[in-house]
Amino acid sequence: MIITTLLFLGGNESSVSSILSEIFSPLALLNLLYKVLSASVILLVFYLVGRYLGVFIDRFLARIEEDLRKRFSDIGRYVIYSIGVLIAIAILSPEPFTFSILLLLIGLGVIVTLSDVLRNWGSELYIRAVRPFKLGDWIEIGDKSGRVIKIDNLGIVIETIDRVRIHVPNVVLTREVITNRTTPYGVVFKIVAEFPTEVEEISASKYITEVLDEIRPELVDDPKLVYRGIIGGRSVFEITIAVINVRKIERLFEHISRKIREQWPNARVHM
Repeated sequence: MIITTLLFLGGNESSVSSILSEIFSPLALLNLLYKVLSASVILLVFYLVGRYLGVFIDRFLARIEEDLRKRFSDIGRYVIYSIGVLIAIAILSPEPFTFSILLLLIGLGVIVTLSDVLRNWGSELYIRAVRPFKLGDWIEIGDKSGRVIKIDNLGIVIETIDRVRIHVPNVVLTREVITNRTTPYGVVFKIVAEFPTEVEEISASKYITEVLDEIRPELVDDPKLVYRGIIGGRSVFEITIAVINVRKIERLFEHISRKIREQWPNARVHM
């Protein structure tokens, strides 16, 4: 079959014999055998490394949850297998340099295409390792605050005091400052009250203190009231309260807000 093909391509019998002798020469066969053995050894080594990768991951990433360690182990094993196969193909390839350039271009293309996914996955590993919060904690991320109701591979879901659910990707979690308001003694909340500048600081402070005394039995500790000064043309007070039951915060916030607005309709109260 090979001889017929070479004759069909325009070669005479002498040239065909020369080509065949070159292809099947002992040196060429030894070179091919060497490449096959080298590729086989590479595949075996990478297979063994990938197979026992989980043992090393369990040792060095013991702080990470078991399901995440397993997923990390699976991904690492597939990556190692892929590298081993590519190296084996490069060894068997007749033009290793060309294959290496093509492989480099393909690798760069994959990295650029999956850059967001890889960034989010790396952020997930960091969040799971550091564990700045857990399910049920009340946290602040940037200008958003809420209770953590879901943690998955893509990010977390927080529920605000207004029952609004916000999905926060893992990439954002590693970029923003996370404040965990949950303590062993309850959840700490900050309420901001803004008044027109004509409202006297002393009278506003006295009235807010009386309102806070009404809800003191619902709190873990004495509430704190701080005057922040005039910000944006309004007098700003900051109220800090701690509660054990997070579900009570909505009722307590409504009580404080209603009482303040009854006294000063133009006041703004927010968390």
